[in-house]
Amino acid sequence: MTSRSLHKTRSVVDGTLVLEISNSTNVRVQLNEPQEVDLGRRGAHHITKIEFWADDPGGMVRALRK
Repeated sequence: MTSRSLHKTRSVVDGTLVLEISNSTNVRVQLNEPQEVDLGRRGAHHITKIEFWADDPGGMVRALRK
């Protein structure tokens, strides 16, 4: 579990797309290749990881590995 307290629903920090719920995340996904995400007025960013909150982190990780 990570807490960054970014006060934004989505942010890019050091190449990581962070999607916080209540200022925390509990799943981190390492991407095989860098991807570009567009955050609208905050611009496009290249990311290599995604951090987000899932109610069932174990189930989410199993689903992502399929």
